[in-house]
Amino acid sequence: VYFGMPITYHPHLEKSKDLWIKIGKLFASHRWKVCSAFEHVKPKSSVPRQFDTFDDLGFDHVQMLLSELVLMDLNYPSIGVGQQMGLSLFQPLIGFSKNLVSRMALGRPGSLILKYDKDDELLNMLSDISKRKNYKKEPFYVKKSPVRFLKSVYKGKVCLNKLYSENSF
Repeated sequence: VYFGMPITYHPHLEKSKDLWIKIGKLFASHRWKVCSAFEHVKPKSSVPRQFDTFDDLGFDHVQMLLSELVLMDLNYPSIGVGQQMGLSLFQPLIGFSKNLVSRMALGRPGSLILKYDKDDELLNMLSDISKRKNYKKEPFYVKKSPVRFLKSVYKGKVCLNKLYSENSF
């Protein structure tokens, strides 16, 4: 799973890191390999004079493109998160926010955007989502569903957009 979040101009970065660490540990406890952007990106670093890849800049776009599932913190607007959402267009995306999110996020096909009030509520939902027998029996994928006009996120045969319709935007 690739886990992206707003970093550079996040108004409560240190407080949010506590939640992000818990989310990373939660997915890892269910046998997921987790690549969390905040652990790798140094947003205040300058661009080197010579570089060959995005990896040289610490963007981890390759990790995101190779991941089975993209997870995004959408609590604060971010150009970087928007770019990552665009780059991961063909992968299932699960976003989360306490507040309303942009039309761009809501209109992205193949996404589920969870709404929550308390961190524990979010962690419980993500725990249920991240549990699975194995990736062959319960893969994450994007598919058209009768639940909504846009394509939905599936885990195995379960449409997560339908399952979490009461807790999503």
